[in-house]
Amino acid sequence: MGGTLTTRNEESGPFRGLIEAYGFVPNLFGLQKKLPRVIEAEQRLIDAIVVRESGLSRGLKGCLLRIVASAQGSDYCRALHAQTESNDGEKDAALLAFANKLARYAPWICKHDVEALRASGFDDSLILDAVLTVALGQLLCTLSNALRPNLDSGLPTPASIESSRLVEPVEWFDTGGPYLQPSPQSASNFQPYAFFREQFGFVPKLFQEQMLRPDVV
Repeated sequence: MGGTLTTRNEESGPFRGLIEAYGFVPNLFGLQKKLPRVIEAEQRLIDAIVVRESGLSRGLKGCLLRIVASAQGSDYCRALHAQTESNDGEKDAALLAFANKLARYAPWICKHDVEALRASGFDDSLILDAVLTVALGQLLCTLSNALRPNLDSGLPTPASIESSRLVEPVEWFDTGGPYLQPSPQSASNFQPYAFFREQFGFVPKLFQEQMLRPDVV
């Protein structure tokens, strides 16, 4: 199986992270060869969010990615993430419903949605994992919808996901944030913080709030 016809040895250099994640180089990334630094950054995100062990299983992350792909109408991404199956079952229904709403109606996410997850047994670290996975899925779907890669050969035809039906929100609730508990602050010499100060002149709170996952930051 492979998105391209090059051999594993030829791919293993700049695409090593993709091979570790998928077992081959998906066509989506082959179309970005002229931007190697972008591919490198994408590989790091995939490794940090999907491949590395965290509170959420790899199978559940794959399910979240397929939910995003269904929400965005991306057959390519649904096929790409059809390899991972989740055995987590109904106990994660609340998390899947949250991901579905975040993928479809992100501006309507409010503190009540986060509190519902906590009530279902998900702590802030798991909630952040889910948000990061949905965000990565949105990135990949945006790329696939814009670049229109051919489906990767050898992948099974993706089965449609029956995500929980959502009525389009009518009212917007301003519940104020942040929705997660304060994250542990990193030392001032934390390398990503130095990068943010160089680029922005300060460390945006968007990134400070993700310090439960410093490997992603």
